[in-house]
Amino acid sequence: MEKYILPNDSINTFYEDKFILAKVHVNLKNIKKCKVLKDYEINSFPHFLILNFNGKIIHKAIGYHDIDSFIELGNQALSENDNFMSWKKRIRNGELDYGLITNYLRSINPHSLEAKEILKGYYNTQPSDLLSSSQNWELTCNYITDQHSIPFCHLINNINLYKKKHGEFDVNTKLFDVYFDSIGGLYDLNPIDQKIQDNINNSDIEMAKVALTFKSLLLTIFSENPDLGKFVREADCLVSKYYKYLNSGTIQIWTEKITEYAEKNNDKKALELAQKWTSIIRQNKDSI
Repeated sequence: MEKYILPNDSINTFYEDKFILAKVHVNLKNIKKCKVLKDYEINSFPHFLILNFNGKIIHKAIGYHDIDSFIELGNQALSENDNFMSWKKRIRNGELDYGLITNYLRSINPHSLEAKEILKGYYNTQPSDLLSSSQNWELTCNYITDQHSIPFCHLINNINLYKKKHGEFDVNTKLFDVYFDSIGGLYDLNPIDQKIQDNINNSDIEMAKVALTFKSLLLTIFSENPDLGKFVREADCLVSKYYKYLNSGTIQIWTEKITEYAEKNNDKKALELAQKWTSIIRQNKDSI
């Protein structure tokens, strides 16, 4: 039996004085059979739970913490009005202030449907002139991945404002990350969003949008014909080193390969994607 459950003397001293400690080791080979994971809906690690005598969750946290923040978790658990259970109840009752949802989101899977619904509800309460505030920008940076969400659409329409308030590098990084995270389906046939066209001179946005379309195209082709592995590897190189290869003649060669494959296999969706990719490159390569 382990002498200490927690890997620090000061943390152990604090928790052993107030809680009964236990550690659960999960066998990843039999993860579906683990009752603890199922009962408490645990889907990320490390996961820290504080339960009452009935086995109900009082407080919880996900991820690694430094000593001070880990001790603070214990103090929060002991506070009836400032722990996970109270946060959850307040949110269910319609309370959605910044401090509350920030604490709650740190305690759950930030990519879960629950987190997305909470963020959607929160941003619906925010007036337009506050969407670019420091607090809301922090939430956007940490949790927003949907290119059609309220805060991201506001960002697209007010790029210069955001760059002035929060820095060009951070804004460009967020733009690029969201577009790359938006690659969900194999076929991305929607026209370029008008909000993007309105900012056509912004190379970072165009770069991200073109790369998104190209990545979708790669998924389509490769899923149908794994033999085109060399093409996929070369195309990935193009995306990762976009500026360097954008004006290279090899782009046309790769596009021709896609078109040839699509026509040969009568794949109209793939052909449409290939034509769209070529069109986007021709329209935007001079501005990037």
